[in-house]
Amino acid sequence: MFSFYFIVVNETDKEQTISQCEEKDFNGKIITKTSEGKYILECEALFQALVNINAIKETKSAETTAKPAETTMKRTKCSIAYVDSTEHEFYIQEDSDTVDLITGLIEQEDQDNPVLSIDEVNQLEPNTIIIAKYDDAPYRAIIKSKKSDEELDVYFIDYGNTSSYSISSTKRASENLSKYAHQAKHCRLYGIPSNELDKAYEDLNEYLENESVEISIINKEDEISNVLVYIENQCFNEKFGYNPNHQPINEENILSTNVEQNPPLTNIEENDSLTDVEEQNVPTEEDVPVIEPAQVESSSSKTRTARLVYVEKDRPYVYLQFSPECDDILGEINDIIEKIVEENKRDSTYEVGQKIIAKFHADDQFYRARIESYSPSSETYNIYFLDFGNTDENTTNEYFYSYSEQLESFEAQAHGYSLGQIPTDQWTEEKRAFVDENSNNDIQFEFLDENQSIIYIDFPNKEQIYSSETTTTTNDNKQIFDAKICSTDNNCFYIHILPDDDLHLGEIEDFLQTCDKQKQDSWSINDRCLVVNDDEKYFRGQIRSINDNQYDIQCIDYGTILTNRTIDQLFQLPNDDLCRQQALAHQCRLFGYDDEQQTDPINQRIRDIPNVETVKILVENRTDSCLYVTVTRDNSENINQQESDKEMNDETSHISQSLSTLSVTNNQTIDFGENDPSTTTLIDQTNNSMLKD
Repeated sequence: MFSFYFIVVNETDKEQTISQCEEKDFNGKIITKTSEGKYILECEALFQALVNINAIKETKSAETTAKPAETTMKRTKCSIAYVDSTEHEFYIQEDSDTVDLITGLIEQEDQDNPVLSIDEVNQLEPNTIIIAKYDDAPYRAIIKSKKSDEELDVYFIDYGNTSSYSISSTKRASENLSKYAHQAKHCRLYGIPSNELDKAYEDLNEYLENESVEISIINKEDEISNVLVYIENQCFNEKFGYNPNHQPINEENILSTNVEQNPPLTNIEENDSLTDVEEQNVPTEEDVPVIEPAQVESSSSKTRTARLVYVEKDRPYVYLQFSPECDDILGEINDIIEKIVEENKRDSTYEVGQKIIAKFHADDQFYRARIESYSPSSETYNIYFLDFGNTDENTTNEYFYSYSEQLESFEAQAHGYSLGQIPTDQWTEEKRAFVDENSNNDIQFEFLDENQSIIYIDFPNKEQIYSSETTTTTNDNKQIFDAKICSTDNNCFYIHILPDDDLHLGEIEDFLQTCDKQKQDSWSINDRCLVVNDDEKYFRGQIRSINDNQYDIQCIDYGTILTNRTIDQLFQLPNDDLCRQQALAHQCRLFGYDDEQQTDPINQRIRDIPNVETVKILVENRTDSCLYVTVTRDNSENINQQESDKEMNDETSHISQSLSTLSVTNNQTIDFGENDPSTTTLIDQTNNSMLKD
């Protein structure tokens, strides 16, 4: 169906239409259900049937019909990783930062991890991630098949190519390296005639790892995306016969513009005669609810109604279902799930990113879900529930069932939004509890930003929720979590807490690169700003010093300092929330050392830790601006330990024992203060990856 056309049913052909279409089965995609009880169905077969009997026409005259609304295709910046000219397909990578991080981990593990024996290779579970080499460089891979007693066929999950590999050289990837999703996305060129395909894919090879590539997804078949490729803003597909005037637009890929969009969708009401096709707005599926703003039914008022279904623990972020339409949709989804569970339909293997039916341990009910990560050591999965926004950890695949094409036809019903007017540093367990009191209730909300990603909810207990008073935390309980070192200074260092800081960092940076930049005439010390580095990358900053119209700016999400910035390199932060939101770089010092004794261990030990390595952080004490911590690396090396000092040796030995007995929790709420404005302005020369690509 051509979603950007405005379709008109010929009233004179209504009887013929009914006779041709009634009692016939038409398979399509249910978008939503209207308040009048009609389903909004996208169905190409029905569309073609109506065209064939001349029951509908594509109106092109502005004198008789309204003009079709302008539609803008969303483009995604990417890198072409591999082109298979024979099969007419290719693979892309969309997240260069994650690819770089994985590459760093692989290089380290390739040096440290032992080679598996042939018996160990034969005992590997399907889809276990291994380290295999291609052209003498190590990459993540999975075993497709055993080619012979000496060789394996492996698939490189971050690039898309396959190759033979020696069994005797196989190494197993660590749990930490395996948790990252496959970076290779499977694509095909859309709309190119078959006689031009060989030439198109041959030319596409010239743009491997080109930095000016973008794609727009037209539709998906199984896990393969049919796409338009843009090179330096020019459509690559058009060079090989693609006609842009005859494309079915993927509703998931439409960006809202100033012109209201009215794509044609067919209204089908149960036991009703076929009527004129009505105009409807299409909501967008949120495969990644944190990033994609949801569409809601248009209203003359700014206030919308929805059901609050989940509240995140570590940040002011909520998930909504749009009632009452979702009630009927969830009922249909549940009926399909019950049938699949009864028939015991299961998959032989499960991969990260795969959609499944899974049991939620809290109520023993089955729901639609997506696999977020897998732990090879415990053989357990972390999963995300598509229709509710919550997660379940450490679950086994005995509670998984197969996803069906019918389930694919329903959009995810959970839509995620940031809660406005609640700074992250004021998000406490007490405040979350006040918000959670409204779970499973209908609430009134309105959008606070143009992107429809931040909302204000008119809670019945809003005085408690939006109060600026915060609950202080005590130091009675030690806390432990995974982290990465993001920068160092002479007497302190900065960390990112995993996994949340990495997620939030990506969201913030993506937004900062594309937002409007507005300059300011004057600045003062401690002002927050948007600062650009020499590679034209933008970061949240705080002014630490001003000298002769030169500014030293601390990048508050990394801890590093950009020196000698000019006023032309400083901009206003685009909104108040970004200005108030807590810094993602958390200042730390080593526990057991006086402040003046921090320099040597930081320079000699912390600086040597790669910024891609995950370390264990044990919080022993804290001030408003700094954590006093014990740092332990994967190889159990205790950074705090001083071999020359017996007393410290005994103390850190006790700390290491504490690390082994404390439960590790990555999602606990931690009370951090802002970075101390009096911190030093030295530039980190080692872990400064944010300054360069």
